[in-house]
Amino acid sequence: MRHDREQLHALLNQAPHPLCLLTTAGAPLLANQAFAQLLGYSSAGELVRIGRDLGLVLGDAGIAAAQSPIQPRDITFRRSDGNALVLPAISSVVPGTEYLAITVVANQLLA
Repeated sequence: MRHDREQLHALLNQAPHPLCLLTTAGAPLLANQAFAQLLGYSSAGELVRIGRDLGLVLGDAGIAAAQSPIQPRDITFRRSDGNALVLPAISSVVPGTEYLAITVVANQLLA
């Protein structure tokens, strides 16, 4: 079980796409390094710690109602410097929970 957890942790941290698990209120529970760097944080731990206090999502009243998981939508995030950053993201409710798994659509960021 410990080995599986370590593998999952390694997968999350090494994923090139920004990934985050949020509460329906927009507070981060877990994020990978790519997501933290995208928002200007030095580590995922810092993002989660600060994001829980300040809130990570701004201006997206629909975050609690996840839309179709195949349709990107713009979500406004709070960067580490306090500025807003609008990013296209795909979201899905985690089965059996009220958590929202999101990934930023990286190819749209590079266009």
